[in-house]
Amino acid sequence: MTVILKTADEIAASIPDGILLALPPEYAPCSMEGIRALVRRGAKNLRLLGVPQFGFQADLLIGAGCAAEVETAAVTLGELGLAPRFTDALKNQKIAMRDTTCPAIHAALQASEKGIPF
Repeated sequence: MTVILKTADEIAASIPDGILLALPPEYAPCSMEGIRALVRRGAKNLRLLGVPQFGFQADLLIGAGCAAEVETAAVTLGELGLAPRFTDALKNQKIAMRDTTCPAIHAALQASEKGIPF
């Protein structure tokens, strides 16, 4: 049976705590309403994967206490500089960081798409 979710809050409610959530970089379209819906519902322990890096959307989730771990090549607000909530959380050991590179993230996603290990 096909389930049609009509609102960002319905979508956020269907995303379990602790899930690996891939997010695009700041310069790519990202549903900020979806991010705000996750914050509103009080999502916890999300594992964020930057494809291949993060921007404001990840900083917002981290600052709201929704993220437990990030795997990314960078967390930046572009011309505005470092992402303050990410920087603070990392310095105070509130999140775990898995540092990686853009090519490694893309290779892992392509391997997964093809059903092969990476």
